[in-house]
Amino acid sequence: MINGTKLLNVTMMTRGKRDGILKNEKERVVVKTGAMYLKGVWISFERAKYLANKHQIYDILEPLFDLNLPNDISDRLNNSSYSALTKFGDYFSSSGYSSDYKLNV
Repeated sequence: MINGTKLLNVTMMTRGKRDGILKNEKERVVVKTGAMYLKGVWISFERAKYLANKHQIYDILEPLFDLNLPNDISDRLNNSSYSALTKFGDYFSSSGYSSDYKLNV
């Protein structure tokens, strides 16, 4: 399931239009309480993909719909176009910043 509220927020449409679209979803789960990142209207993966195409945001959200995401992340991190990420990591390494967090791919 994908948070349809957050998905449609990418389009910059009005709250009323977004809520109207999500209200018409037959299969949805509405989360009103809990952590902020969990709140919203959750819709199926297939419907999220359909709405992304319909509202012309699929191209920018394509990694979200990639079922081979761990492989995609690994490929992108090894790609030279992600050198800024490496420089960012090098900065923290040289500044004495220590973190136990590791990206497992």
